[in-house]
Amino acid sequence: MYSVKSVKDIQDLNPFIVVGCGGGGEKFSNLEGIQTVGFIDDDVRKQGKQYCGFTVSGSLEECLKSAPEAKSLVIMLPIGAEGSALKYAVQAIDAGLNVITSFRSLSIEENVSLQKFANAKDVVIKEISPRLDVVEKIAGIAPKKSCEVLPKISYKPNAPVIFVGGTSQECGKRTTTKMLGIASSERGMNPAIISTDEMGLEEPTDFNFRAGSLSAMDVPSAVLSAIKYVEETKKPDIIFIEGQSSLTEIGNP
Repeated sequence: MYSVKSVKDIQDLNPFIVVGCGGGGEKFSNLEGIQTVGFIDDDVRKQGKQYCGFTVSGSLEECLKSAPEAKSLVIMLPIGAEGSALKYAVQAIDAGLNVITSFRSLSIEENVSLQKFANAKDVVIKEISPRLDVVEKIAGIAPKKSCEVLPKISYKPNAPVIFVGGTSQECGKRTTTKMLGIASSERGMNPAIISTDEMGLEEPTDFNFRAGSLSAMDVPSAVLSAIKYVEETKKPDIIFIEGQSSLTEIGNP
C-alpha cells in the first residue's frame, strides 16, 4: 500500500471523479494540479444539483456516462461511511479506475483485499496517509490509529509565531498562510508553514495536522508539538500557522 504524502504523488492519476460533496471533496478538487470531471454523493438531496460546476450523480455508473474520460476515483467521505466507501472502491477498481481514499474514509490496511483486487485489475490504490509516523517522530509515541489524544508537552517558541485565524469556512486562511510563507521566503527569510487543512498536500507546507470536526481536537498539544518540530528541523526565522474555523466559532471547544 502506497501512502499519499504530497499532491505530486497523485497528479499523474488525473482526471478524477470525487465521491463526497462536502468540505473534503471540495478541497481535493481544488488542489493545485488536480483535474476533476465529476462528483458523486449518496445524499439524494444533493443529487442532480450543481456542485463545483458539475451535476452531482447518484452512482458511479451514472457519473461515468457523463465523464468517460475519468481515470481515477477519490473517496472523501466522513467517518462512519466506511460501507459506502468500500462499495465505491470495489466498483471503481472493477471499472478499471485508480482509487485514492482518505484514511478517514477507508483504511487500505484494514481492507487488504482491495490492494489485491487492484493489483489483479492493474490499477493503483493509494491512501492519503494519517502520518502517524510523524506523530511518533515529534512526540516520541503515537497511537495505532488516528485519535483525539496527543502527548502533552510544554514549549516556548524561539521564532515569532503568526496565527492566521478566521471564523468561517473558505475565508482564505489556508491561502493567506501559504502566501505569507512564500512572501517571507522571497524577502530572504526562512519561514516554517504549519497547515491544518484536511490533507496538507499543497505546498509550501512543512507540517500538517488536522484540527477540526473529523480529527484531533487536542489542539494545544498539536500546535506546540508542530512548532517544536519545525524549530528543531528547520530553524525558522518566523512561523505561520493556519487556523481552523471550527476552533474559533462561538460555542465550540
